Amino acid sequence: MAYMDLGSALFTALNKDTQALHHEIVAFDARAAQALSDKAVDVIRAAEAGELPPRIAASPDFYLCRWCAYAQRCWEGAV
Repeated sequence: MAYMDLGSALFTALNKDTQALHHEIVAFDARAAQALSDKAVDVIRAAEAGELPPRIAASPDFYLCRWCAYAQRCWEGAV
């Protein structure tokens, strides 16, 4: 939205259980957009330098890590 100068956007989600569609108008949040853009730049810079960005947790049994599809690869050889 930031790069297209949009003040709002239409967000659509599909409920996979009922096939119901949900539509919602989402207002542009400049602060959140800048924070996500900065985070993306940090990830790109780390990748270019051959470094890994910091993990979200100190161990693989953290609840978010257990739900992550990439947890095995992320924690491979680290513990």
